[in-house]
Amino acid sequence: MRTQLASKTKTLFERLKLAGESTVSLEQPSTKST
Repeated sequence: MRTQLASKTKTLFERLKLAGESTVSLEQPSTKST
């Protein structure tokens, strides 16, 4: 149960991170180049 929760949270976090990174790159491409 604990491992399941951890994996679920990890996947959620990774998805959020990916979404956030794509949004940031779309909104502010200058920050990524720096």
